[in-house]
Amino acid sequence: MSGQVIGTDTGRVRVEILAGADQTMIHSQQGTVDDGSYRLTLVDLSNNLTPKFSNQNQIRALLLGPDDNPIASMEIRDLTTSEISSGLVSQNFVANQPPIIKAEAQTSILMLSDQYLINLDDYFIDLDVKDFLSFKIERIQLPSFLALYDGPESNEVLQEEDQLVTNQLEVFMADLGQAEFEITAIDTKGDFVSTTIQVTREQLITVVDEIDFGTVLPGMSVERKLLIQNTASAEELYITNINSNLGPLLFITERPTPSNPLVLSAGQEAELTVTVLLDDSSSEFNVPRLIISSNEPDGGTTIIPINLEVGQLSIPTETNLMVVEGYVEKTSAQVYENLSVGVWVERGIEVDTDDDGLEDSWEEYHFNNDLTFTDGSQDSDGDDQDNWAEFHGRSDPNDASFLPRYFEDVPVNNDGSYRMLLANLPTGSEPVSPVVAEGDTIFVYLDDQADKGSDEESYQITTTDIRDNFIQIDLEAVMTISKSIPIKGFDDPVVLTITDQIVGLKQPPRIQQVRTAEQERMVTKLQIGIQQGQPARQIETVLKIEVPGTTNTGIGGIFHETPLGIEIPFDTNKAEPVDVIALISIDSVNRSETVEILETEIIGNKLKAQLAHLSYVVTMKNTAPVFHASQANQSLEAIGATEDIQMNSRMLATNAGGDSQLLNLNGMFSDSDSEIGDQMTYEATSDNPELLNVAVVEGEVMQLMLETTDDKSQEGIAEISILVEDTNGSTSEALIFYVDVASILPDHWQDEIDLQLGLNLFSLPLQPINQIGELEQWTAADLADKISATVIVSMDNGQFVPFIPQVMKNNDGSYLDQGFDLEGGKAYIINVLDDLTLTLDGQPWSNSPNSEGIDQPLRNTETNFDDSLVRRAPNRILAPWTFVVSGNLATDPALSFGFDLSQVARVLAVNTETGQESICQIEGSRFHFVMSDLTMRPVVAEGQAFEIRAEDANGNLIAGPISWQLDTNHLRQAYIHKQLTVGDVIPDQTRLLPNYPNPFNPETWIPFELQRASDVQLAIFDSKGNIIRQLDLGHQIAGRYLSKNRAAYWDGNNQLGEQVSSGVYFYTFIAESEQSKWLPQTRKMVILK
Repeated sequence: MSGQVIGTDTGRVRVEILAGADQTMIHSQQGTVDDGSYRLTLVDLSNNLTPKFSNQNQIRALLLGPDDNPIASMEIRDLTTSEISSGLVSQNFVANQPPIIKAEAQTSILMLSDQYLINLDDYFIDLDVKDFLSFKIERIQLPSFLALYDGPESNEVLQEEDQLVTNQLEVFMADLGQAEFEITAIDTKGDFVSTTIQVTREQLITVVDEIDFGTVLPGMSVERKLLIQNTASAEELYITNINSNLGPLLFITERPTPSNPLVLSAGQEAELTVTVLLDDSSSEFNVPRLIISSNEPDGGTTIIPINLEVGQLSIPTETNLMVVEGYVEKTSAQVYENLSVGVWVERGIEVDTDDDGLEDSWEEYHFNNDLTFTDGSQDSDGDDQDNWAEFHGRSDPNDASFLPRYFEDVPVNNDGSYRMLLANLPTGSEPVSPVVAEGDTIFVYLDDQADKGSDEESYQITTTDIRDNFIQIDLEAVMTISKSIPIKGFDDPVVLTITDQIVGLKQPPRIQQVRTAEQERMVTKLQIGIQQGQPARQIETVLKIEVPGTTNTGIGGIFHETPLGIEIPFDTNKAEPVDVIALISIDSVNRSETVEILETEIIGNKLKAQLAHLSYVVTMKNTAPVFHASQANQSLEAIGATEDIQMNSRMLATNAGGDSQLLNLNGMFSDSDSEIGDQMTYEATSDNPELLNVAVVEGEVMQLMLETTDDKSQEGIAEISILVEDTNGSTSEALIFYVDVASILPDHWQDEIDLQLGLNLFSLPLQPINQIGELEQWTAADLADKISATVIVSMDNGQFVPFIPQVMKNNDGSYLDQGFDLEGGKAYIINVLDDLTLTLDGQPWSNSPNSEGIDQPLRNTETNFDDSLVRRAPNRILAPWTFVVSGNLATDPALSFGFDLSQVARVLAVNTETGQESICQIEGSRFHFVMSDLTMRPVVAEGQAFEIRAEDANGNLIAGPISWQLDTNHLRQAYIHKQLTVGDVIPDQTRLLPNYPNPFNPETWIPFELQRASDVQLAIFDSKGNIIRQLDLGHQIAGRYLSKNRAAYWDGNNQLGEQVSSGVYFYTFIAESEQSKWLPQTRKMVILK
């Protein structure tokens, strides 16, 4: 090998041949530099002239100083094929070279996250061995967008012309885009070289910065959209899971899974719906967030904060601002510009002792606690506003300058809508009184300019209206025509009210009093149904109503949908004034007459009704329905009712369990007015409908259905009342009788159930009752307390569900969870620690398949069931045929570094004897699996062990495996329960991990992992190989030593307690165990001061 050494005429050169990936030196040769050139011959005769050098080797030349230490070198390169075949290598190198840029230097960087760490040793090299490179930032494009830091530990942003202390440059880009910067490497002699590095930031996954639900009240469901986009230029995005620490309160549509991921190609996006539904128990959440798992390079996890506040259901009961709006439906004869809407508010009254229309508390406040001082009709302050108006208008009745609040009418818009603002806005520092409050009644009325018609709607204010500050009330603009016709003998006229919505009404109706002869005929017609000796019906006025030119005024005619309103005056001075209006309809085609008593309202001295068709109207005295006691007694006797002296009424005896009776009502009630169209309506009630229900069965024979409860255990007496009511509300005397319902079940049964030491297959034959005879619902915890059970196991949907009392108890003896409810006809496995007898008082289960066929014993007796509902195995207390493996998932600050409970996807238990693997059921932080052989053969034995481990959704180990071995106590209790700590993982190999922080000053932590228990030592060396500190960590069990309180700690001092200087140091890790000896591993760390 020969070549020129530029920069010196003398010295020595050493050539090294290197082999392998670790570039181990296999041969070297030294020679002198003479007149700026060198020549060496490399010969190896150690292997009988077998070729030793090949193109698989590398070559390096170094210029040596007087002390034979290298002062310059060439870059290591591969030997070429031609050099091997010729045996000649020519290589020049410079003794005093400037820095150069490495060929593999990456001057265009693609970032998929906002941070990127550049190792400048990968960009620059100085072949002068004793030269030291320093670095300087020359230029930064877009410094507001691109930030550079001197290593990962620095918090200060570098500026142009700043020098670097470390050989690492951390790049931070605030957003997606492209920028560049120029950096210079300078050697000790001042020689330098510069390069420009272009940085492009793309993002594989882009999502919203935050999901903002705002304030959500319990019971509310709120939806938000989650937009996920692949913004990278080439790579596919795989979303494998989306989790949340809100648990079941948050739902995601089409949630991706590892087996069914959401795959997005470059530039593609997907929108998912995220829904939160809070229940009544929801409270504040600890930093709610979404966790998106993907193939994103930064750990594969994207965390999206969730803004969610749980609101409190505290709704105000009054407001000083309320919007009232609605729509006015008009008729074709009107225009909206003639219409306006007005509002009046009446306050709600809770207590009005003196019945003067004023709230007591308001009177007491304004009138010195004297309710008798005034009333609503008086005007206390002389402002022409009575106290009733002052109260409802929320003004001061003692201050004439403080008038009630009235609201101006608002016009109706051209589209029929209206909108009114009720407001009492603050002025100065005076308190603002409300305009409406919960319980107030708001009256909205409609007027036209001619005051021809109006509509009024009332509405009571609710808390929802107060919360929304909004009410919608629609109105109907119906023009009415009032026609008054005077009649003889009365000062007031008859008034007909007609709306312009009646289709086909060409002229107003005409009303006239009939002639004497015609009136007598009508009076005679109305005497139908009057028996001989009974007084005649009182008839006062007979009128005939007709519409000239209109023939369709009969039944089903033009007044069928929109009746005429009629008001007829009557003589109020009579001893028995008339009180109803009857309508006589004449069918001229069929030559028949029909009489109908109308629903009539008495207003002052007028009778008011609605006419759906026309003919004759008559004012008359209504006759009330009559009750016939003798017929009622005959009907009651027919169904077995007897006279009860104590109740002074009829009593019918019957049984619970769905028995029914039919009581014939025909002949019990009559109404003489039924012959002239009056209608009787039956009203029947039971004062205890849960015990005995009643219903009227209509038909040719009117009947009353009496039906007892299906619950055979119920008993008691029900009072039955039945009466009839006619069209205008007149009622008959009521028939009242009683029904004595007897229970057909005994007070209770009693059973004694013998249980033996160990496991029992058990069924609860009765539903328990308490000391006062009430049915009780027992839980697993209730049964465990009564028999001191160690385990109770239920079969639920094909799975065993265990309840372990000792595990479910708090320190004070109360239960965290009562466990499952006990049901009739269902088998349970229980384990007790002694022979015992359970005495049970109860009733047959309503849901038990055996309860229907049970022979019913006599009342107030006790019956012992046989003991066949308990099945026992031979007494093998130490060979249980059912066994529960149970545990708690927990975290530990020292062990759970980088883990949390939400990562646990499954817990597995491996039987170390058979190798059988079982998947445990997980409920919250607890897990379990049940082994059971219902043929009662043993399922576990003493000394048997289970290896327990936890995995995440991808099958990665996150706890264990830990061996749980069974002893005799476990077998007696039929369960084992221990804790499994997430993060307490037994590694698959022993290894030394990078220290943190690095670089550091002056302290650092060195993490490591042990596959098995070992004696651990750490030795720290300087760059010359000298041991400066030795850390003996002693015997450590298998596990992960990652956190600061478990990892090895070095304070930066040497063995003498002195602080070491800045520089590169090495640390070696040695773990010695019985199975393996001395496993050394070495890593590098840097101190920067």
